[in-house]
Amino acid sequence: MMEGSGADSYGATGGAPQQSENSKLMATAVAGAAMEAAKTEAAKIKNMVLNMRDGPVSIKILSYIAGILLVVTGFFSFFGSFFTLHPVDAVVHLYMFAFGWAILLLEARSSILPKKIVYNIHKYCAFTTVVWGRGAFFIFVGTLALAQWVFISILVGLYLVIIGAGMIYWGQEAYKNLDALHGEMKNPEVVEGMFRKFDHNQDGVLDVTELGNLLESLGAMLRPTEVEAACIIMDTDNDGKISLAEFQGWWANSPSPEVV
Repeated sequence: MMEGSGADSYGATGGAPQQSENSKLMATAVAGAAMEAAKTEAAKIKNMVLNMRDGPVSIKILSYIAGILLVVTGFFSFFGSFFTLHPVDAVVHLYMFAFGWAILLLEARSSILPKKIVYNIHKYCAFTTVVWGRGAFFIFVGTLALAQWVFISILVGLYLVIIGAGMIYWGQEAYKNLDALHGEMKNPEVVEGMFRKFDHNQDGVLDVTELGNLLESLGAMLRPTEVEAACIIMDTDNDGKISLAEFQGWWANSPSPEVV
């Protein structure tokens, strides 16, 4: 009986290295599969961003959708987590609800918001006044939603991450093109002349279409989303239009910061 017991012990001991080796191989295989899945998802996100870049999409509309999704899902998920006694999840969903309202406020026209709110946004959340800053904020909130690992939160999180990546990309392309145009207008008189030339309805401001026509006349090859990003870059008061002072301010400033 002792021999049998010894054989069993020997078999168990002898099998341990083999089990360890199998575990290592399995872990390597899982890590490789995860890496391939990550690469595939990254490629999908890149393709979606490129497709949105070329299509008739609006950064502002996409942002409004993101804000509404966060407000709705955050509201209902908060009460769901609260009544099922998941306080941590409830707090996270409350943050998502608040971030949704923050996005809606950021995209609202300054003309419909009290000046104090606009001033405080620019002062305390300066990163949201630049395109790449908004994109980074969207990605942060998106990862927060993804971390909940609930189907609806995953969908909302993926949407936010994709839109955030798109904003960073569109903003970077707009910055590059705008930097290249600084030398195309030699003096303030030319700058003002170009502004008034493309202010077709003579209302003293350029809308996105008029700004796109002006930039195109200077040789910039911007897609619709990139023109909208350029408008956001110049639009310091967030009213959706470019005044002569804003246009002159952009031209007079040093080259725009690039996203590294």
